[in-house]
Amino acid sequence: MRSVLFKFGHERTLLSHLFGYIIFLILFLFFCFSSSLKASEEIDIHENLFMEASEAYKNGSYSEAFEKFDALANLGLHDAQYNLAVILKSGKGIPKDYAEALYWSWRARLGGVELAIDQSKELMDYVPEKVLKDIRTRVLNSLDERISEGDSSAIMRLANYFLVILDEPDYEKAYLWFLVSAALLQDGGLEGRDEVEAQLESEKIIKIQKEAYDLFLNLPKNVKDNIKNGEN
Repeated sequence: MRSVLFKFGHERTLLSHLFGYIIFLILFLFFCFSSSLKASEEIDIHENLFMEASEAYKNGSYSEAFEKFDALANLGLHDAQYNLAVILKSGKGIPKDYAEALYWSWRARLGGVELAIDQSKELMDYVPEKVLKDIRTRVLNSLDERISEGDSSAIMRLANYFLVILDEPDYEKAYLWFLVSAALLQDGGLEGRDEVEAQLESEKIIKIQKEAYDLFLNLPKNVKDNIKNGEN
């Protein structure tokens, strides 16, 4: 009799565990679906707002366009950053501000907006050297902040910052961040790493590789998780 009761209790325990696992699986799938749906909704909202801002600009509602592009630029949308720089440079809808325009133009350039290359070069002619230094520091701080918040894409932008935003390229710091970018399997990371490595001496290469190893280990967990999720 005892063996029968034990067997029944054992089966009930297994059923309890199975039921718990099924509940966990349902909640996990629901969370994934909800997160995906939320991300999709956010993208749609951003696209709609961008279209509204573009339409406002075309219609001459420059203040409205500025407000909407400013909101999107601060969310990290690079095309919006470029357009915001256009408005700030023109002085339509907002007082002309070359320094602020350059800040957003550099952000857009690091985000891959090719039009921002010539735009930022032109804006630099209007900004004194001391202010240029301050803007560079501001761009650097914004990238550091995004990385600390888990934005893995900011790692590649930071690597390029040391190549194209500084007055003179800093190959050592660029190599450090390209090493991390390559380890995260980001597009362009391997190519950038190898191109910059060619500019460095072997002793520097070994030293920076060890620094990159420690840096990689201390990255926010959600940044490194992106390797598994294929988000890079």
